[in-house]
Amino acid sequence: MKIQVLNIIRKYRVTLVFSLILTVLFFGTNSSIEFATDSYEVLNTEGSWKWMLYDNGRLVNALVYYVIERMGLSHGIIYHLSFFSAMLFLYFAVCLWSYILRRYIENEYVCVMLSFLGIVNPYFVEYFLFIEKGLFLFA
Repeated sequence: MKIQVLNIIRKYRVTLVFSLILTVLFFGTNSSIEFATDSYEVLNTEGSWKWMLYDNGRLVNALVYYVIERMGLSHGIIYHLSFFSAMLFLYFAVCLWSYILRRYIENEYVCVMLSFLGIVNPYFVEYFLFIEKGLFLFA
C-alpha cells in the first residue's frame, strides 16, 4: 500500500507541485483577517449553529459552528483555520481536476492551468471574504 502511494506521488509530482505553487501564489499571500458583516454576526451570536441547521438546513456548517462554539476559539484562530482549510481544499480540487484532465491532455502543466482557471474565476475571490471560506471550498 505504501509503495503504491509513493508510485502515485512520483507519477504525478509535477501536477502536485505546480498545483501547490499556483494555489499559494494566488491565495496564500492574503491571509489578513477580513470579516464580512454577516460572518461577524454569525460568529458573535451564541447558538448560531441552531440557525444554520434548522433555518438553512446546512448540516455540516451547523456541526462546525457547534464545535467552534463549544471549543471557545477566538475569531482570529477560527479565521486562520478556515483560511488554511480553504487553501487545502482548493489544492485538492485543482489536483483532482488535473488528474481527470490528464486522461485527455498529455501536458501536465496545461492540465493544471486549465483546472486552476476552471475553478478560480473572478467571482471565486469573494469566497475569501467570509469566515466560512473553508466550508465553501469543502463543498
